[in-house]
Amino acid sequence: MIPIKPESIPGEFWDTLGKYVYGYKDNHGKWKYIGKGTGSRVFSHTKTKGFDIEDAWIIARNLEHFDEGIDSSCHSMETLLISIYTPADNSVAGRYQENIIMTSLRGLITSYQEEQRNNHFEVAELILRHQESFANIGQVSSTTSGWKITSKSLGRGTYVNVYQADDDGFRVEISVSRSQEDNDKTCDTYEASLKELLGEDEVVRTSAREVSFWCENEDLLVEKWVELTGA
Repeated sequence: MIPIKPESIPGEFWDTLGKYVYGYKDNHGKWKYIGKGTGSRVFSHTKTKGFDIEDAWIIARNLEHFDEGIDSSCHSMETLLISIYTPADNSVAGRYQENIIMTSLRGLITSYQEEQRNNHFEVAELILRHQESFANIGQVSSTTSGWKITSKSLGRGTYVNVYQADDDGFRVEISVSRSQEDNDKTCDTYEASLKELLGEDEVVRTSAREVSFWCENEDLLVEKWVELTGA
């Protein structure tokens, strides 16, 4: 998991939060600190109090919506309490209830980053950066939720698949599409060689005909693609 660092988060992300209320939870899931702020204020306590940013939650955001009118503070409290307790006889939700989100900071950052990604361009640019190495591609697919690169057949119905990167890198999968007996034998061979190359704990046998591992960065992905496909 890539650490959350203030300098790696664009100002546009903080703009989506506006005025917000945040908190830190302890190892038992109980609140140990709650504060308010704008921008990267939530990070300040990692220095002053030694908090772990992974324990940070955004309780409510865009609270500037409540700034108008003489009852603004009452409306914000009403909305918060309705959101927490969901009273049975409240037929109407509080104002701006969608701003009460109770979401981890990491979850919000991850969602924001995914929204900014253009998977169609991302996979195309990856291939263009390494045209010679990716010469053995059989198929490329991309949707709004991710992308996948599949090699040409390596023989005996065997293919290498690469799935879109996330915080932990790229997932590389070797799949075999022949009979069950051949699946076992071929995957056994790949599994054994990959474990010898990468280490026992780095390789996962996901099914009788599939074995996979992670590449933590682009350079390693390209290196393993070339080794596996003979590109």
